[in-house]
Amino acid sequence: MVLPPGYKKIIVHWVYKIKQDLRHKAWCVSAGHLTEPTSDDAYSGVVSLHSICLALLLAELNKLKTMVGNIGYAY
Repeated sequence: MVLPPGYKKIIVHWVYKIKQDLRHKAWCVSAGHLTEPTSDDAYSGVVSLHSICLALLLAELNKLKTMVGNIGYAY
């Protein structure tokens, strides 16, 4: 297969899993590390437990209202 100029072939594979409640899950995973990142890419950072404790302590000391949330599968 001949790709147009500016395009790059990316290898993909499927990951299958059977959950404990017998549900079936499947993911199509690409080798994203083979492409160059763009300026539009988003990064989902992971916060350490120490940072969360410190932020909650500072909020409590300053009598600020805190809220938490979780976003799963944010693609």
